[in-house]
Order: sequence, then structure tokens, then C-alpha cells
Amino acid sequence: MLVRWFEDIDPPVADYLIVILYSREQLAKEGIDTIADWGLVGCMYTVETPMVRSR
Repeated sequence: MLVRWFEDIDPPVADYLIVILYSREQLAKEGIDTIADWGLVGCMYTVETPMVRSR
């Protein structure tokens, strides 16, 4: 497990949490079988405004 700590300073606090989900179909392409509709594959955090996907 990766652990970070800061001494004598206040660590920054993220303003945004970015959750990365794959559909069941994409998970199957990656070789992961699931009965769920979606699978959590990652999370990122940032203090900057995340890019927004246009439709």
C-alpha cells in the first residue's frame, strides 16, 4: 500500500473525485467476468476542474 504524509505543512485537499467505470461488456473485453452492470476500475483526485466530456 502506498502511503504519503506531510510533516509541518497542511496537505492539499482535492476538490474533485473522478471515478472510472467500465461497462460489463468492456470488463469482458479486459478478461474480467462480472454479473454487475458496471465495474469500478479506478479513482483519481484533483484540485483542478476536470475535463468534461462533450456529447
